[in-house]
Amino acid sequence: MGDGDGVDAFQALINIVTLIASPIEEQEFWLRSHDEPLDEIRIQFEDLSTSLLPLYRESRLVDAADEIAITELDEHLRHMAHTRLMYDWTLTKETGAWRRAQDLASELLVLLQRPPSEKRPIDTHPK
Repeated sequence: MGDGDGVDAFQALINIVTLIASPIEEQEFWLRSHDEPLDEIRIQFEDLSTSLLPLYRESRLVDAADEIAITELDEHLRHMAHTRLMYDWTLTKETGAWRRAQDLASELLVLLQRPPSEKRPIDTHPK
């Protein structure tokens, strides 16, 4: 993959994190307009986040703080999937679990959108 691929995937990651952080009404609109179940949001995040961290790292798009926040949101969404909350939108909306996902996504969004000058390089070869 070239650098352009990393940048494109990173922008798609920002887009899906923005959706997770959005108000429930916007999420419902997105789900209806794409004719997708709620779990699709988690799947798209998963596809664009942890599996592509090496590409983002190589392209210097993320730092350690970003990685920690990505992992935290990923683990929370996976936990929701294992408890079946990702399959019952009515139940999901009524629990604090989705609000927590929105909060984690909001925090992650702030980190991801920092300019490269504010990101600390990750030392992949510590002494």
